[in-house]
Amino acid sequence: MPSQNAANRQANRGGETHMEFLTPLLQREAIISLAVVGAIIATGGGIMLKKPNAIDPVLARMIYRLGCAVSSGSVVLFIIAGFVGA
Repeated sequence: MPSQNAANRQANRGGETHMEFLTPLLQREAIISLAVVGAIIATGGGIMLKKPNAIDPVLARMIYRLGCAVSSGSVVLFIIAGFVGA
């Protein structure tokens, strides 16, 4: 099976895995930072939603959803870190 070995070497050049670009994000400090930043953004968006004249409600909802997305991303990275063993 020389062709399969050549394909494996080409796919895995230099010993890199497909998820090495995630390595900095899988560190505990990065995951916690993302969760905290996402919570702060979502809280700010929620406060803006409660004050009707502070900001456009559509923009406030986008800010709130952005914060939720960042927090959710940290949860996904936490799960990936558990599977990878980082």
